[in-house]
Amino acid sequence: MPAWACEEGYTVEDHCELCLPGYKDEQGYCVDLPNPENCLEVEMTNPERTCAVCIEGYVEENGQCVVQGTPEGCDSTTAVDSYGDGCDA
Repeated sequence: MPAWACEEGYTVEDHCELCLPGYKDEQGYCVDLPNPENCLEVEMTNPERTCAVCIEGYVEENGQCVVQGTPEGCDSTTAVDSYGDGCDA
């Protein structure tokens, strides 16, 4: 187990009970959380990895990068509707 990913004082025997921000607990081991998609600058001051700055064409919304101007009813991270094809504006 990477001890550096466990909060100080939360290593118990062979596992971690509280991981550092940017990591999640998987059966007592702290593993990296994935970076948000379409993100230019990741923020790790909270329990999750959120996005502070998105790539061009995307805007930050609740820590995630969403397609700028996504039509209602579309997946805002991919601009794809529930049928899997492009969204109509």
